[in-house]
Amino acid sequence: MSACGGKLEGRYAGDQQGTITLLIRGGQATMLDMIGGRQQLQCWTDGKQLLLREAGRPENDMHVDINTDGSLQLPIWGTLRRKGD
Repeated sequence: MSACGGKLEGRYAGDQQGTITLLIRGGQATMLDMIGGRQQLQCWTDGKQLLLREAGRPENDMHVDINTDGSLQLPIWGTLRRKGD
């Protein structure tokens, strides 16, 4: 797996109110929730899936599928679509 970046960089959000926003920049991801919470995550990809990890907490790894249309499929929050940079 390699660090997230390149064509994956940008802002992703769900279409429904109350979903999270995921910002991917320079190999890192920032997850923003609807009440202003912010979580910094390490981000890797194999081109088909993202691996998001809170530093030092591999037991909480989140595997995110990259859909063929470029959207991200999160296990809890559903589909996040790219909303820009």
